[in-house]
Amino acid sequence: MVTRLRIVPAGLLGLILGAALPTFAQVGVGTTTPNAKAALDIQANGKGLLIPRMDSASRAQISSPPTGLMVFQTDGRQGFWYATGGTWVFLPDKTRSGDNLGNHTATRPIRYSSNDGDKMYLLADYGVNGPKIAHGGGWTVDYYAGPNNQAVGTHRFLTGRVGGWNERMRITPGGRVGIGTVDPRGTFDVDGPGDSYLVDDPNRGGAQSTYLPGHLYLAPYNGSSGTAYVQARIPSPLSSTNIGLNLRTTNGGNLVEAVQIAPNGTTTLSNLTVAGNASLGLVRLSADYSLNGNTWSGYSISCPSGTYLVGGGGGHRDNNSAQTSIRVNYSGPRPNSPDSVWQLNVENTSSNSRAIRIYCICARITQ
Repeated sequence: MVTRLRIVPAGLLGLILGAALPTFAQVGVGTTTPNAKAALDIQANGKGLLIPRMDSASRAQISSPPTGLMVFQTDGRQGFWYATGGTWVFLPDKTRSGDNLGNHTATRPIRYSSNDGDKMYLLADYGVNGPKIAHGGGWTVDYYAGPNNQAVGTHRFLTGRVGGWNERMRITPGGRVGIGTVDPRGTFDVDGPGDSYLVDDPNRGGAQSTYLPGHLYLAPYNGSSGTAYVQARIPSPLSSTNIGLNLRTTNGGNLVEAVQIAPNGTTTLSNLTVAGNASLGLVRLSADYSLNGNTWSGYSISCPSGTYLVGGGGGHRDNNSAQTSIRVNYSGPRPNSPDSVWQLNVENTSSNSRAIRIYCICARITQ
Protein backbone atom coordinates (compact mmCIF):
# COMPACT_ATOMS: atom_id res chain seq x y z
CA MET A 1 0.00 0.00 0.00
CA VAL A 2 1.33 3.45 -0.94
CA THR A 3 0.84 6.76 0.87
CA ARG A 4 0.99 10.22 -0.73
CA LEU A 5 2.00 12.91 1.78
CA ARG A 6 0.80 16.46 1.67
CA ILE A 7 1.42 19.48 3.84
CA VAL A 8 -0.69 19.47 7.01
CA PRO A 9 -0.43 21.31 10.34
CA ALA A 10 2.61 20.20 12.35
CA GLY A 11 0.57 18.58 15.13
CA LEU A 12 -1.55 16.61 12.73
CA LEU A 13 1.56 15.63 10.66
CA GLY A 14 3.10 14.16 13.81
CA LEU A 15 -0.01 12.07 14.47
CA ILE A 16 -0.10 10.90 10.85
CA LEU A 17 3.60 9.96 10.72
CA GLY A 18 3.47 8.39 14.15
CA ALA A 19 0.55 6.21 13.11
CA ALA A 20 1.37 5.62 9.44
CA LEU A 21 5.13 5.04 9.30
CA PRO A 22 5.13 1.82 11.28
CA THR A 23 2.31 0.56 9.05
CA PHE A 24 3.67 1.03 5.50
CA ALA A 25 6.99 -0.19 3.91
CA GLN A 26 7.66 2.96 1.83
CA VAL A 27 6.79 6.63 2.13
CA GLY A 28 6.57 8.76 -1.03
CA VAL A 29 6.67 12.53 -1.16
CA GLY A 30 5.61 13.89 -4.54
CA THR A 31 5.13 10.37 -5.93
CA THR A 32 2.56 7.60 -5.66
CA THR A 33 5.17 4.94 -6.49
CA PRO A 34 8.11 5.26 -4.08
CA ASN A 35 11.13 3.11 -4.77
CA ALA A 36 10.78 -0.25 -3.10
CA LYS A 37 14.34 -0.04 -1.75
CA ALA A 38 13.76 3.34 -0.07
CA ALA A 39 12.04 4.03 3.22
CA LEU A 40 11.44 7.60 2.03
CA ASP A 41 11.33 8.61 -1.66
CA ILE A 42 11.07 12.34 -2.39
CA GLN A 43 10.50 13.56 -5.94
CA ALA A 44 10.14 17.20 -7.00
CA ASN A 45 10.88 19.44 -9.97
CA GLY A 46 12.82 22.63 -9.20
CA LYS A 47 13.00 21.87 -5.49
CA GLY A 48 15.44 20.05 -3.22
CA LEU A 49 15.87 18.57 0.24
CA LEU A 50 16.74 21.17 2.87
CA ILE A 51 18.39 19.58 5.90
CA PRO A 52 19.11 21.39 9.19
CA ARG A 53 21.50 24.34 8.80
CA MET A 54 23.65 25.63 11.66
CA ASP A 55 27.02 27.19 12.46
CA SER A 56 29.98 25.18 13.74
CA ALA A 57 29.28 26.06 17.37
CA SER A 58 25.75 24.69 17.12
CA ARG A 59 26.97 21.52 15.43
CA ALA A 60 29.55 20.98 18.15
CA GLN A 61 26.83 21.23 20.80
CA ILE A 62 25.21 18.06 19.48
CA SER A 63 26.70 15.61 21.96
CA SER A 64 27.29 11.99 20.96
CA PRO A 65 25.79 12.36 17.48
CA PRO A 66 24.50 9.07 16.13
CA THR A 67 26.23 7.59 13.11
CA GLY A 68 24.60 8.89 9.94
CA LEU A 69 23.37 12.18 11.35
CA MET A 70 23.94 14.97 8.79
CA VAL A 71 23.81 18.76 8.97
CA PHE A 72 24.87 21.68 6.75
CA GLN A 73 27.44 23.99 8.41
CA THR A 74 27.07 27.65 7.45
CA ASP A 75 30.40 29.04 8.67
CA GLY A 76 34.08 28.01 8.75
CA ARG A 77 34.47 24.92 6.58
CA GLN A 78 31.06 25.42 5.02
CA GLY A 79 29.34 22.34 3.68
CA PHE A 80 27.86 19.00 4.66
CA TRP A 81 29.01 17.25 7.83
CA TYR A 82 28.04 13.75 8.92
CA ALA A 83 28.61 11.82 12.12
CA THR A 84 30.31 8.44 12.34
CA GLY A 85 31.33 6.73 15.54
CA GLY A 86 30.43 9.82 17.55
CA THR A 87 32.76 12.06 15.48
CA TRP A 88 31.86 14.72 12.96
CA VAL A 89 33.42 14.34 9.48
CA PHE A 90 33.40 16.92 6.70
CA LEU A 91 32.02 15.72 3.37
CA PRO A 92 34.31 17.39 0.80
CA ASP A 93 33.58 18.23 -2.79
CA LYS A 94 36.08 17.73 -5.63
CA THR A 95 36.36 21.42 -6.52
CA ARG A 96 37.45 22.62 -3.08
CA SER A 97 39.38 19.62 -1.72
CA GLY A 98 38.61 16.32 -3.40
CA ASP A 99 40.17 12.91 -2.96
CA ASN A 100 42.48 13.45 -5.97
CA LEU A 101 42.41 9.76 -6.75
CA GLY A 102 41.94 8.86 -10.37
CA ASN A 103 42.91 10.30 -13.71
CA HIS A 104 42.59 13.94 -12.71
CA THR A 105 45.15 16.50 -11.47
CA ALA A 106 45.53 16.60 -7.71
CA THR A 107 44.94 19.96 -6.08
CA ARG A 108 45.58 18.91 -2.46
CA PRO A 109 48.00 16.41 -0.89
CA ILE A 110 47.09 12.96 0.34
CA ARG A 111 47.85 12.82 4.06
CA TYR A 112 48.56 9.63 5.98
CA SER A 113 47.59 9.30 9.60
CA SER A 114 50.53 7.42 11.11
CA ASN A 115 54.31 7.47 10.88
CA ASP A 116 54.84 3.98 9.51
CA GLY A 117 51.55 2.15 9.32
CA ASP A 118 50.31 3.79 6.13
CA LYS A 119 52.33 3.36 2.95
CA MET A 120 51.72 3.63 -0.73
CA TYR A 121 52.36 0.31 -2.46
CA LEU A 122 53.32 0.15 -6.13
CA LEU A 123 52.86 -3.49 -6.99
CA ALA A 124 53.27 -3.52 -10.75
CA ASP A 125 56.55 -4.60 -12.31
CA TYR A 126 58.97 -1.96 -13.57
CA GLY A 127 59.18 -0.85 -17.17
CA VAL A 128 57.64 1.74 -19.44
CA ASN A 129 54.15 1.08 -18.08
CA GLY A 130 55.24 0.48 -14.48
CA PRO A 131 54.39 2.60 -11.42
CA LYS A 132 55.93 6.02 -11.06
CA ILE A 133 56.13 8.61 -8.27
CA ALA A 134 56.75 12.33 -8.60
CA HIS A 135 56.75 14.95 -5.88
CA GLY A 136 57.51 18.62 -5.46
CA GLY A 137 60.46 20.10 -3.57
CA GLY A 138 60.64 20.74 0.11
CA TRP A 139 60.17 18.67 3.24
CA THR A 140 61.19 15.04 3.58
CA VAL A 141 59.93 12.12 1.52
CA ASP A 142 60.62 8.52 2.54
CA TYR A 143 60.73 5.87 -0.15
CA TYR A 144 60.54 2.16 0.58
CA ALA A 145 61.61 -0.57 -1.85
CA GLY A 146 59.97 -3.90 -0.98
CA PRO A 147 56.41 -4.83 0.03
CA ASN A 148 57.28 -4.83 3.76
CA ASN A 149 60.20 -4.86 6.16
CA GLN A 150 60.57 -8.62 5.75
CA ALA A 151 61.40 -8.50 2.04
CA VAL A 152 64.12 -6.73 0.09
CA GLY A 153 63.76 -4.33 -2.78
CA THR A 154 65.88 -2.18 -5.07
CA HIS A 155 65.44 1.52 -5.80
CA ARG A 156 65.88 2.40 -9.45
CA PHE A 157 65.83 6.00 -10.65
CA LEU A 158 65.12 6.45 -14.35
CA THR A 159 64.86 9.32 -16.80
CA GLY A 160 62.73 9.32 -19.89
CA ARG A 161 63.86 9.09 -23.46
CA VAL A 162 62.04 8.69 -26.74
CA GLY A 163 60.44 5.27 -26.65
CA GLY A 164 61.62 4.24 -23.19
CA TRP A 165 63.59 4.95 -20.05
CA ASN A 166 67.24 5.03 -18.98
CA GLU A 167 68.31 3.96 -15.50
CA ARG A 168 70.54 6.66 -13.98
CA MET A 169 70.91 5.62 -10.35
CA ARG A 170 70.31 2.52 -8.25
CA ILE A 171 70.24 1.79 -4.51
CA THR A 172 70.65 -1.90 -3.78
CA PRO A 173 69.02 -3.72 -0.84
CA GLY A 174 72.43 -3.67 0.85
CA GLY A 175 72.61 0.13 0.67
CA ARG A 176 75.10 0.44 -2.20
CA VAL A 177 74.54 3.45 -4.44
CA GLY A 178 75.42 3.24 -8.11
CA ILE A 179 75.35 6.11 -10.61
CA GLY A 180 75.68 4.97 -14.20
CA THR A 181 75.90 1.31 -13.14
CA VAL A 182 73.35 -1.36 -12.23
CA ASP A 183 75.86 -3.30 -10.10
CA PRO A 184 77.59 -0.95 -7.60
CA ARG A 185 80.99 -2.33 -6.55
CA GLY A 186 81.09 -0.44 -3.27
CA THR A 187 79.13 1.88 -1.02
CA PHE A 188 79.29 4.55 -3.74
CA ASP A 189 80.12 3.74 -7.36
CA VAL A 190 80.16 6.25 -10.21
CA ASP A 191 80.63 4.82 -13.68
CA GLY A 192 80.48 6.25 -17.16
CA PRO A 193 82.41 8.62 -19.43
CA GLY A 194 83.11 12.24 -18.67
CA ASP A 195 84.32 14.14 -15.63
CA SER A 196 82.89 14.05 -12.10
CA TYR A 197 82.53 17.26 -10.10
CA LEU A 198 82.54 17.63 -6.32
CA VAL A 199 82.81 21.41 -6.37
CA ASP A 200 80.28 24.19 -6.86
CA ASP A 201 82.36 26.12 -9.41
CA PRO A 202 85.42 24.25 -10.77
CA ASN A 203 86.90 27.54 -12.00
CA ARG A 204 86.74 29.17 -8.58
CA GLY A 205 87.29 27.60 -5.16
CA GLY A 206 84.54 27.90 -2.59
CA ALA A 207 86.35 26.80 0.59
CA GLN A 208 84.82 23.33 0.28
CA SER A 209 86.23 20.13 1.76
CA THR A 210 85.74 16.51 0.75
CA TYR A 211 86.44 13.69 3.21
CA LEU A 212 87.64 10.38 1.75
CA PRO A 213 88.37 6.95 3.26
CA GLY A 214 91.82 6.08 4.59
CA HIS A 215 93.00 4.54 1.33
CA LEU A 216 92.88 6.48 -1.92
CA TYR A 217 93.57 4.56 -5.11
CA LEU A 218 94.24 6.25 -8.44
CA ALA A 219 93.61 4.35 -11.65
CA PRO A 220 95.58 5.14 -14.82
CA TYR A 221 94.17 8.07 -16.73
CA ASN A 222 93.58 5.85 -19.74
CA GLY A 223 93.84 2.11 -20.22
CA SER A 224 94.92 -0.61 -17.80
CA SER A 225 98.41 0.82 -17.26
CA GLY A 226 100.05 4.17 -17.59
CA THR A 227 100.10 7.30 -15.48
CA ALA A 228 97.76 8.58 -12.79
CA TYR A 229 97.68 12.34 -12.25
CA VAL A 230 97.14 14.62 -9.27
CA GLN A 231 96.68 18.08 -10.72
CA ALA A 232 96.15 21.54 -9.26
CA ARG A 233 94.17 23.03 -12.11
CA ILE A 234 90.88 24.50 -13.26
CA PRO A 235 88.98 23.68 -16.47
CA SER A 236 89.57 27.10 -18.04
CA PRO A 237 92.90 28.56 -16.85
CA LEU A 238 93.96 32.07 -17.80
CA SER A 239 97.44 33.39 -18.40
CA SER A 240 97.29 34.83 -14.88
CA THR A 241 96.20 31.56 -13.24
CA ASN A 242 98.73 30.19 -10.73
CA ILE A 243 97.82 27.23 -8.51
CA GLY A 244 100.17 25.51 -6.10
CA LEU A 245 99.71 22.19 -4.35
CA ASN A 246 100.27 21.46 -0.65
CA LEU A 247 100.26 18.10 1.10
CA ARG A 248 99.42 18.45 4.76
CA THR A 249 99.75 16.10 7.70
CA THR A 250 98.46 16.33 11.27
CA ASN A 251 101.04 16.23 14.05
CA GLY A 252 99.86 16.54 17.63
CA GLY A 253 96.56 17.92 16.45
CA ASN A 254 98.22 20.61 14.32
CA LEU A 255 98.41 20.81 10.54
CA VAL A 256 101.90 20.57 9.06
CA GLU A 257 102.74 21.74 5.55
CA ALA A 258 104.72 18.58 4.74
CA VAL A 259 105.15 19.19 1.02
CA GLN A 260 104.67 22.52 -0.70
CA ILE A 261 104.72 22.66 -4.48
CA ALA A 262 104.74 26.16 -5.93
CA PRO A 263 102.99 26.91 -9.24
CA ASN A 264 106.37 26.82 -11.03
CA GLY A 265 107.07 23.34 -9.67
CA THR A 266 109.52 24.38 -6.97
CA THR A 267 109.05 21.94 -4.09
CA THR A 268 109.69 22.52 -0.40
CA LEU A 269 109.91 19.62 2.06
CA SER A 270 109.48 20.31 5.76
CA ASN A 271 111.70 17.32 6.61
CA LEU A 272 113.18 14.48 4.60
CA THR A 273 114.33 11.06 5.71
CA VAL A 274 115.23 8.58 2.97
CA ALA A 275 114.80 4.85 3.57
CA GLY A 276 115.95 2.90 0.53
CA ASN A 277 116.58 4.41 -2.87
CA ALA A 278 115.49 7.93 -3.68
CA SER A 279 115.93 10.28 -6.57
CA LEU A 280 115.95 14.00 -5.90
CA GLY A 281 116.97 15.17 -9.36
CA LEU A 282 120.69 15.01 -8.54
CA VAL A 283 123.14 16.00 -11.27
CA ARG A 284 126.92 15.28 -11.19
CA LEU A 285 129.11 17.34 -13.52
CA SER A 286 132.89 17.10 -14.05
CA ALA A 287 135.62 18.69 -16.18
CA ASP A 288 139.31 17.70 -16.85
CA TYR A 289 142.25 20.04 -17.27
CA SER A 290 146.05 19.82 -17.73
CA LEU A 291 148.22 21.80 -15.28
CA ASN A 292 151.81 22.63 -16.32
CA GLY A 293 154.71 21.84 -14.01
CA ASN A 294 155.75 24.19 -11.21
CA THR A 295 152.56 26.28 -11.60
CA TRP A 296 149.19 26.71 -9.92
CA SER A 297 145.75 27.51 -11.31
CA GLY A 298 142.11 27.94 -10.35
CA TYR A 299 139.22 26.02 -11.93
CA SER A 300 135.44 26.26 -11.51
CA ILE A 301 132.33 24.35 -12.54
CA SER A 302 128.72 25.60 -12.46
CA CYS A 303 125.40 23.84 -11.80
CA PRO A 304 122.72 23.80 -14.54
CA SER A 305 119.96 26.39 -14.38
CA GLY A 306 117.20 25.45 -11.94
CA THR A 307 119.50 23.38 -9.71
CA TYR A 308 121.45 24.18 -6.58
CA LEU A 309 124.96 23.21 -5.53
CA VAL A 310 125.04 20.55 -2.81
CA GLY A 311 128.67 19.36 -3.07
CA GLY A 312 131.83 19.02 -5.14
CA GLY A 313 135.57 18.32 -5.15
CA GLY A 314 138.68 17.96 -7.27
CA GLY A 315 142.41 17.17 -7.49
CA HIS A 316 144.62 14.84 -9.47
CA ARG A 317 142.54 12.96 -11.99
CA ASP A 318 144.30 9.56 -11.63
CA ASN A 319 144.81 7.44 -8.54
CA ASN A 320 148.58 6.88 -8.93
CA SER A 321 151.92 8.12 -7.58
CA ALA A 322 151.74 11.33 -9.62
CA GLN A 323 149.08 12.64 -7.29
CA THR A 324 151.72 13.39 -4.66
CA SER A 325 152.91 16.36 -6.68
CA ILE A 326 149.44 18.01 -6.65
CA ARG A 327 148.65 20.31 -3.75
CA VAL A 328 144.99 21.41 -3.26
CA ASN A 329 144.93 24.93 -1.88
CA TYR A 330 141.12 25.39 -1.94
CA SER A 331 138.15 23.17 -2.86
CA GLY A 332 134.66 24.46 -2.05
CA PRO A 333 131.79 26.72 -3.14
CA ARG A 334 132.92 29.90 -4.83
CA PRO A 335 132.52 32.66 -2.24
CA ASN A 336 130.64 35.02 -4.57
CA SER A 337 128.41 32.21 -6.04
CA PRO A 338 128.04 29.64 -3.23
CA ASP A 339 124.69 28.25 -4.50
CA SER A 340 125.81 27.34 -8.00
CA VAL A 341 129.62 27.25 -8.52
CA TRP A 342 132.32 24.92 -7.15
CA GLN A 343 135.85 26.37 -7.04
CA LEU A 344 139.14 24.36 -7.10
CA ASN A 345 142.63 25.95 -6.63
CA VAL A 346 145.55 23.53 -7.11
CA GLU A 347 149.36 23.69 -7.43
CA ASN A 348 151.67 21.36 -9.42
CA THR A 349 155.04 20.97 -7.60
CA SER A 350 156.60 18.71 -10.21
CA SER A 351 158.34 19.76 -13.40
CA ASN A 352 155.91 17.75 -15.51
CA SER A 353 152.30 18.52 -16.38
CA ARG A 354 149.58 16.78 -14.43
CA ALA A 355 145.88 15.89 -15.18
CA ILE A 356 143.40 17.76 -12.99
CA ARG A 357 139.66 16.95 -12.49
CA ILE A 358 136.99 19.12 -10.88
CA TYR A 359 133.39 18.02 -10.21
CA CYS A 360 130.20 19.29 -8.60
CA ILE A 361 126.91 17.76 -7.40
CA CYS A 362 123.69 19.70 -8.01
CA ALA A 363 120.04 19.00 -7.12
CA ARG A 364 116.59 20.39 -7.90
CA ILE A 365 115.61 21.27 -4.34
CA THR A 366 114.61 24.42 -2.52
CA GLN A 367 117.04 25.63 0.05
